[in-house]
Amino acid sequence: MPGRKIIITAADGQTGHLTADLLLTDDELKTKHSGVILMCGDTSKCIDLAEFGPRIVSVDYEADPVERFVSTMKDSDADAIYLIPPASGKKMEFVGKLLEASRKAEIPNVLFLSSAGCDMAERETQPKLREFIDMEHMVMEAKGATTAVIIRAGFYAENLLLYNKNAQNTGKLPLPIGKNHRFAPLALGDLAHLAAVVLVGQGPHGFDDEERGQLIVLTGPQMCTGNELARAASHSLNARMEYEEISHDKAREILDAQSDIDESEKQYLLEYYSLVREGKTDYVSTIAFKYITSADPTPPSLFFEDYSEEFKPKRRKVTSSHRKGRGAAAPAHAKKEGHHVSSGHAAKEKGKASDKEKKTTHKRARA
Repeated sequence: MPGRKIIITAADGQTGHLTADLLLTDDELKTKHSGVILMCGDTSKCIDLAEFGPRIVSVDYEADPVERFVSTMKDSDADAIYLIPPASGKKMEFVGKLLEASRKAEIPNVLFLSSAGCDMAERETQPKLREFIDMEHMVMEAKGATTAVIIRAGFYAENLLLYNKNAQNTGKLPLPIGKNHRFAPLALGDLAHLAAVVLVGQGPHGFDDEERGQLIVLTGPQMCTGNELARAASHSLNARMEYEEISHDKAREILDAQSDIDESEKQYLLEYYSLVREGKTDYVSTIAFKYITSADPTPPSLFFEDYSEEFKPKRRKVTSSHRKGRGAAAPAHAKKEGHHVSSGHAAKEKGKASDKEKKTTHKRARA
Protein backbone atom coordinates (compact mmCIF):
# COMPACT_ATOMS: atom_id res chain seq x y z
CA MET A 1 0.00 0.00 0.00
CA PRO A 2 1.30 3.51 -0.78
CA GLY A 3 2.98 5.33 2.08
CA ARG A 4 1.28 8.70 1.58
CA LYS A 5 -0.55 9.83 4.72
CA ILE A 6 -2.60 13.00 4.54
CA ILE A 7 -3.70 15.54 7.17
CA ILE A 8 -6.69 17.74 6.37
CA THR A 9 -7.24 20.82 8.53
CA ALA A 10 -10.70 22.32 9.06
CA ALA A 11 -12.06 18.93 8.02
CA ASP A 12 -15.35 19.69 9.75
CA GLY A 13 -16.03 22.34 7.11
CA GLN A 14 -17.67 21.43 3.83
CA THR A 15 -14.46 21.86 1.80
CA GLY A 16 -12.37 19.57 3.96
CA HIS A 17 -15.20 17.11 4.55
CA LEU A 18 -15.91 16.65 0.85
CA THR A 19 -12.21 16.19 0.05
CA ALA A 20 -11.90 13.60 2.81
CA ASP A 21 -15.02 11.85 1.54
CA LEU A 22 -13.45 11.50 -1.91
CA LEU A 23 -10.11 10.29 -0.58
CA LEU A 24 -11.77 7.69 1.62
CA THR A 25 -14.48 6.38 -0.71
CA ASP A 26 -13.39 6.85 -4.32
CA ASP A 27 -12.32 3.46 -5.71
CA GLU A 28 -9.18 4.84 -7.35
CA LEU A 29 -8.11 7.53 -4.89
CA LYS A 30 -8.36 5.32 -1.80
CA THR A 31 -5.69 3.00 -3.25
CA LYS A 32 -3.20 5.87 -3.49
CA HIS A 33 -2.79 6.68 0.19
CA SER A 34 -2.43 4.74 3.43
CA GLY A 35 -4.32 7.01 5.78
CA VAL A 36 -6.21 10.27 6.29
CA ILE A 37 -6.10 12.36 9.47
CA LEU A 38 -8.93 14.84 9.98
CA MET A 39 -8.35 17.87 12.21
CA CYS A 40 -11.75 19.08 13.37
CA GLY A 41 -12.94 21.93 15.53
CA ASP A 42 -16.23 20.01 15.76
CA THR A 43 -15.70 16.25 15.43
CA SER A 44 -19.45 15.58 15.26
CA LYS A 45 -19.41 16.92 11.71
CA CYS A 46 -17.05 14.13 10.62
CA ILE A 47 -18.74 11.21 12.38
CA ASP A 48 -20.31 10.11 9.10
CA LEU A 49 -16.81 9.46 7.74
CA ALA A 50 -15.68 7.34 10.71
CA GLU A 51 -16.74 4.05 9.12
CA PHE A 52 -14.17 4.60 6.35
CA GLY A 53 -11.26 4.58 8.79
CA PRO A 54 -9.81 8.08 9.09
CA ARG A 55 -8.21 9.26 12.29
CA ILE A 56 -10.41 12.09 13.61
CA VAL A 57 -8.65 14.55 15.92
CA SER A 58 -10.36 17.27 17.94
CA VAL A 59 -8.44 20.54 17.85
CA ASP A 60 -8.85 24.10 19.06
CA TYR A 61 -6.99 26.36 16.66
CA GLU A 62 -6.98 29.22 19.15
CA ALA A 63 -6.35 27.52 22.49
CA ASP A 64 -4.09 24.62 21.49
CA PRO A 65 -0.37 25.49 21.55
CA VAL A 66 1.85 24.88 18.53
CA GLU A 67 3.48 21.93 20.27
CA ARG A 68 0.17 20.08 20.51
CA PHE A 69 -0.24 20.37 16.74
CA VAL A 70 3.37 19.23 16.30
CA SER A 71 2.70 16.18 18.46
CA THR A 72 -0.48 15.32 16.54
CA MET A 73 1.29 15.67 13.21
CA LYS A 74 4.28 13.58 14.27
CA ASP A 75 2.07 10.86 15.75
CA SER A 76 0.15 10.65 12.49
CA ASP A 77 3.32 9.98 10.48
CA ALA A 78 1.80 12.17 7.75
CA ASP A 79 3.87 13.34 4.81
CA ALA A 80 1.28 15.70 3.28
CA ILE A 81 -1.06 18.31 4.71
CA TYR A 82 -4.04 20.03 3.11
CA LEU A 83 -4.02 23.36 4.91
CA ILE A 84 -7.52 24.81 4.75
CA PRO A 85 -7.77 28.07 6.73
CA PRO A 86 -10.40 27.63 9.47
CA ALA A 87 -13.53 29.77 9.28
CA SER A 88 -12.49 32.50 11.69
CA GLY A 89 -11.54 36.12 11.88
CA LYS A 90 -8.10 34.89 13.01
CA LYS A 91 -7.18 32.99 9.84
CA MET A 92 -3.70 34.53 9.66
CA GLU A 93 -2.89 33.54 13.24
CA PHE A 94 -4.18 29.99 12.84
CA VAL A 95 -2.49 29.41 9.48
CA GLY A 96 0.78 30.66 10.96
CA LYS A 97 0.41 28.22 13.86
CA LEU A 98 -0.33 25.29 11.53
CA LEU A 99 2.56 26.15 9.22
CA GLU A 100 4.99 26.36 12.15
CA ALA A 101 3.74 23.01 13.44
CA SER A 102 4.01 21.33 10.02
CA ARG A 103 7.57 22.61 9.65
CA LYS A 104 8.57 21.34 13.11
CA ALA A 105 6.88 18.01 12.36
CA GLU A 106 8.85 17.90 9.10
CA ILE A 107 5.85 17.35 6.85
CA PRO A 108 7.37 17.73 3.37
CA ASN A 109 4.27 18.43 1.25
CA VAL A 110 1.85 21.31 1.79
CA LEU A 111 -1.30 21.99 -0.23
CA PHE A 112 -2.72 25.39 0.72
CA LEU A 113 -6.26 26.53 -0.09
CA SER A 114 -6.32 30.20 -1.04
CA SER A 115 -8.86 32.39 -2.82
CA ALA A 116 -9.13 33.47 -6.42
CA GLY A 117 -9.27 37.24 -6.62
CA CYS A 118 -6.98 37.82 -3.65
CA ASP A 119 -4.40 39.36 -5.98
CA MET A 120 -7.02 41.78 -7.30
CA ALA A 121 -8.33 42.80 -3.88
CA GLU A 122 -7.50 46.15 -2.28
CA ARG A 123 -6.20 45.97 1.26
CA GLU A 124 -8.28 48.96 2.38
CA THR A 125 -11.63 47.87 0.96
CA GLN A 126 -11.29 44.08 0.66
CA PRO A 127 -9.05 43.06 3.58
CA LYS A 128 -10.50 39.54 4.07
CA LEU A 129 -9.72 38.71 0.46
CA ARG A 130 -6.34 40.39 0.48
CA GLU A 131 -5.16 38.51 3.56
CA PHE A 132 -4.99 35.35 1.45
CA ILE A 133 -2.02 36.95 -0.34
CA ASP A 134 -0.33 37.34 3.04
CA MET A 135 -1.09 33.72 3.91
CA GLU A 136 0.34 32.58 0.56
CA HIS A 137 3.54 34.46 1.40
CA MET A 138 3.67 32.64 4.73
CA VAL A 139 3.32 29.29 2.95
CA MET A 140 6.09 30.08 0.49
CA GLU A 141 8.40 31.50 3.15
CA ALA A 142 7.89 28.41 5.31
CA LYS A 143 8.76 25.97 2.57
CA GLY A 144 12.33 25.10 3.55
CA ALA A 145 12.66 21.42 2.68
CA THR A 146 8.96 21.17 1.85
CA THR A 147 7.16 21.42 -1.47
CA ALA A 148 4.04 23.53 -1.74
CA VAL A 149 1.05 23.72 -4.05
CA ILE A 150 -1.43 26.59 -3.78
CA ILE A 151 -4.99 26.43 -5.11
CA ARG A 152 -6.78 29.74 -5.48
CA ALA A 153 -10.41 28.67 -5.50
CA GLY A 154 -13.10 30.88 -6.98
CA PHE A 155 -16.55 31.70 -5.65
CA TYR A 156 -18.25 28.48 -4.55
CA ALA A 157 -21.49 27.86 -6.42
CA GLU A 158 -22.75 26.35 -3.15
CA ASN A 159 -22.77 29.87 -1.69
CA LEU A 160 -25.88 30.40 -3.81
CA LEU A 161 -27.63 28.07 -1.36
CA LEU A 162 -27.62 31.00 1.04
CA TYR A 163 -30.39 32.46 -1.11
CA ASN A 164 -32.43 29.30 -1.68
CA LYS A 165 -35.29 30.32 0.62
CA ASN A 166 -35.67 33.58 -1.26
CA ALA A 167 -35.59 31.69 -4.56
CA GLN A 168 -38.23 29.24 -3.34
CA ASN A 169 -40.55 31.91 -1.97
CA THR A 170 -40.24 34.62 -4.62
CA GLY A 171 -38.72 32.98 -7.69
CA LYS A 172 -35.84 35.46 -7.54
CA LEU A 173 -32.09 34.98 -7.13
CA PRO A 174 -30.83 38.06 -5.25
CA LEU A 175 -27.16 38.99 -5.62
CA PRO A 176 -25.29 42.30 -5.16
CA ILE A 177 -23.17 42.01 -8.33
CA GLY A 178 -24.70 44.56 -10.70
CA LYS A 179 -26.34 43.85 -14.04
CA ASN A 180 -23.49 43.31 -16.48
CA HIS A 181 -20.52 41.97 -14.51
CA ARG A 182 -19.62 38.30 -14.72
CA PHE A 183 -18.08 35.66 -12.51
CA ALA A 184 -17.60 31.89 -12.89
CA PRO A 185 -19.09 29.95 -9.93
CA LEU A 186 -17.06 26.90 -8.92
CA ALA A 187 -18.73 23.65 -7.86
CA LEU A 188 -17.28 22.51 -4.55
CA GLY A 189 -17.05 18.95 -5.86
CA ASP A 190 -14.58 20.12 -8.52
CA LEU A 191 -12.33 21.73 -5.92
CA ALA A 192 -12.45 18.56 -3.80
CA HIS A 193 -11.58 16.46 -6.86
CA LEU A 194 -8.58 18.63 -7.78
CA ALA A 195 -7.29 18.75 -4.20
CA ALA A 196 -7.62 14.99 -3.75
CA VAL A 197 -5.69 14.24 -6.94
CA VAL A 198 -2.90 16.65 -5.95
CA LEU A 199 -2.70 15.18 -2.44
CA VAL A 200 -2.21 11.59 -3.63
CA GLY A 201 0.21 12.52 -6.42
CA GLN A 202 3.76 11.33 -5.77
CA GLY A 203 7.08 12.11 -7.38
CA PRO A 204 10.77 11.88 -6.49
CA HIS A 205 10.59 15.17 -4.54
CA GLY A 206 7.20 14.77 -2.84
CA PHE A 207 4.11 15.80 -4.78
CA ASP A 208 3.93 14.78 -8.43
CA ASP A 209 6.48 16.83 -10.39
CA GLU A 210 3.74 18.10 -12.71
CA GLU A 211 1.93 19.70 -9.75
CA ARG A 212 4.75 20.45 -7.30
CA GLY A 213 5.26 24.20 -6.89
CA GLN A 214 2.16 25.10 -8.90
CA LEU A 215 -0.07 28.09 -8.21
CA ILE A 216 -3.43 26.87 -9.54
CA VAL A 217 -6.31 29.26 -10.09
CA LEU A 218 -9.60 27.37 -10.27
CA THR A 219 -12.97 28.79 -11.26
CA GLY A 220 -16.08 27.31 -12.79
CA PRO A 221 -16.19 26.80 -16.58
CA GLN A 222 -18.74 29.47 -17.43
CA MET A 223 -18.80 33.22 -16.82
CA CYS A 224 -22.26 34.40 -15.83
CA THR A 225 -24.04 37.64 -15.16
CA GLY A 226 -26.83 37.50 -12.63
CA ASN A 227 -29.38 37.19 -15.43
CA GLU A 228 -27.42 34.38 -17.11
CA LEU A 229 -27.19 32.53 -13.80
CA ALA A 230 -30.95 32.83 -13.32
CA ARG A 231 -31.56 31.55 -16.85
CA ALA A 232 -29.35 28.52 -16.16
CA ALA A 233 -31.35 27.88 -13.00
CA SER A 234 -34.66 28.23 -14.84
CA HIS A 235 -33.58 25.74 -17.49
CA SER A 236 -32.30 23.16 -15.00
CA LEU A 237 -35.19 23.50 -12.57
CA ASN A 238 -37.90 23.75 -15.22
CA ALA A 239 -39.22 26.69 -13.22
CA ARG A 240 -39.03 30.37 -14.01
CA MET A 241 -36.41 32.23 -11.99
CA GLU A 242 -35.25 35.82 -12.28
CA TYR A 243 -32.15 37.66 -11.12
CA GLU A 244 -32.73 40.39 -8.57
CA GLU A 245 -30.05 43.04 -8.22
CA ILE A 246 -29.74 43.98 -4.57
CA SER A 247 -27.66 46.45 -2.59
CA HIS A 248 -24.66 45.73 -0.39
CA ASP A 249 -26.84 46.43 2.67
CA LYS A 250 -29.55 44.01 1.54
CA ALA A 251 -26.92 41.33 0.90
CA ARG A 252 -25.58 41.90 4.42
CA GLU A 253 -29.12 41.58 5.81
CA ILE A 254 -29.59 38.21 4.08
CA LEU A 255 -26.23 36.94 5.34
CA ASP A 256 -26.95 38.17 8.87
CA ALA A 257 -30.05 35.97 8.86
CA GLN A 258 -27.73 32.95 8.51
CA SER A 259 -26.78 32.55 12.16
CA ASP A 260 -24.37 29.68 11.54
CA ILE A 261 -21.95 31.65 9.36
CA ASP A 262 -18.84 33.16 10.94
CA GLU A 263 -18.72 36.95 10.72
CA SER A 264 -15.44 36.86 8.81
CA GLU A 265 -17.00 34.58 6.20
CA LYS A 266 -19.88 37.00 5.69
CA GLN A 267 -17.34 39.77 5.15
CA TYR A 268 -15.41 37.60 2.70
CA LEU A 269 -18.54 37.04 0.59
CA LEU A 270 -19.44 40.72 0.57
CA GLU A 271 -15.91 41.59 -0.51
CA TYR A 272 -16.03 39.02 -3.30
CA TYR A 273 -19.32 40.49 -4.53
CA SER A 274 -17.67 43.92 -4.60
CA LEU A 275 -14.84 42.41 -6.66
CA VAL A 276 -17.45 41.21 -9.17
CA ARG A 277 -19.01 44.69 -9.32
CA GLU A 278 -15.56 46.12 -10.04
CA GLY A 279 -15.21 43.84 -13.07
CA LYS A 280 -12.27 41.91 -11.59
CA THR A 281 -13.74 38.40 -11.85
CA ASP A 282 -14.57 38.33 -15.55
CA TYR A 283 -12.41 35.29 -16.39
CA VAL A 284 -12.38 31.51 -16.44
CA SER A 285 -9.51 29.32 -15.23
CA THR A 286 -10.06 25.59 -15.74
CA ILE A 287 -7.13 24.35 -17.86
CA ALA A 288 -5.11 23.12 -14.87
CA PHE A 289 -8.17 21.31 -13.51
CA LYS A 290 -8.73 19.50 -16.80
CA TYR A 291 -5.03 18.62 -17.14
CA ILE A 292 -4.61 17.30 -13.60
CA THR A 293 -7.93 15.48 -13.21
CA SER A 294 -8.69 14.56 -16.86
CA ALA A 295 -12.26 15.69 -16.13
CA ASP A 296 -14.56 18.49 -17.20
CA PRO A 297 -15.59 21.09 -14.62
CA THR A 298 -19.22 21.43 -13.56
CA PRO A 299 -21.24 24.15 -15.35
CA PRO A 300 -23.96 26.11 -13.53
CA SER A 301 -26.71 24.09 -15.20
CA LEU A 302 -25.47 20.84 -13.62
CA PHE A 303 -25.00 22.56 -10.27
CA PHE A 304 -28.65 23.63 -10.26
CA GLU A 305 -29.69 20.11 -11.27
CA ASP A 306 -27.77 18.61 -8.34
CA TYR A 307 -29.40 21.05 -5.90
CA SER A 308 -32.76 21.30 -7.64
CA GLU A 309 -34.83 20.63 -4.51
CA GLU A 310 -33.05 23.48 -2.72
CA PHE A 311 -34.13 26.06 -5.31
CA LYS A 312 -37.47 24.91 -6.72
CA PRO A 313 -40.30 27.26 -5.77
CA LYS A 314 -42.56 26.04 -2.98
CA ARG A 315 -46.18 25.26 -3.83
CA ARG A 316 -48.90 27.01 -1.88
CA LYS A 317 -50.73 24.77 0.57
CA VAL A 318 -54.42 24.40 -0.27
CA THR A 319 -57.32 22.50 1.27
CA SER A 320 -58.36 19.18 -0.14
CA SER A 321 -61.61 20.75 -1.42
CA HIS A 322 -59.66 23.34 -3.39
CA ARG A 323 -57.42 20.64 -4.77
CA LYS A 324 -60.46 18.57 -5.69
CA GLY A 325 -62.01 21.41 -7.67
CA ARG A 326 -58.94 22.83 -9.44
CA GLY A 327 -56.24 20.22 -9.32
CA ALA A 328 -52.79 20.78 -7.82
CA ALA A 329 -51.97 24.28 -6.64
CA ALA A 330 -49.96 26.52 -8.93
CA PRO A 331 -46.41 27.36 -7.91
CA ALA A 332 -46.26 30.43 -5.69
CA HIS A 333 -44.11 32.25 -8.22
CA ALA A 334 -46.80 31.99 -10.90
CA LYS A 335 -48.60 34.99 -9.40
CA LYS A 336 -45.38 36.98 -9.75
CA GLU A 337 -44.92 36.44 -13.49
CA GLY A 338 -41.74 34.52 -12.90
CA HIS A 339 -39.79 34.78 -10.46
CA HIS A 340 -26.95 30.77 -0.31
CA VAL A 341 -19.28 26.39 2.50
CA SER A 342 -14.33 29.03 2.78
CA SER A 343 -12.87 29.25 2.30
CA GLY A 344 -13.33 27.04 3.89
CA HIS A 345 -15.58 29.86 2.89
CA ALA A 346 -19.25 30.26 3.84
CA ALA A 347 -20.24 27.39 1.58
CA LYS A 348 -19.01 24.98 4.21
CA GLU A 349 -21.99 25.89 6.37
CA LYS A 350 -24.77 25.85 3.80
CA GLY A 351 -23.59 23.47 1.09
CA LYS A 352 -24.95 20.44 2.90
CA ALA A 353 -25.69 18.04 0.07
CA SER A 354 -27.33 14.73 0.78
CA ASP A 355 -25.22 11.60 0.31
CA LYS A 356 -26.97 11.00 -2.97
CA GLU A 357 -26.25 14.53 -4.16
CA LYS A 358 -22.61 14.30 -3.12
CA LYS A 359 -22.11 11.04 -4.97
CA THR A 360 -23.70 12.58 -8.07
CA THR A 361 -21.30 15.50 -7.82
CA HIS A 362 -18.36 13.12 -7.44
CA LYS A 363 -19.37 11.09 -10.46
CA ARG A 364 -19.72 14.17 -12.61
CA ALA A 365 -16.39 15.52 -11.41
CA ARG A 366 -14.65 12.31 -12.41
CA ALA A 367 -16.50 11.69 -15.66
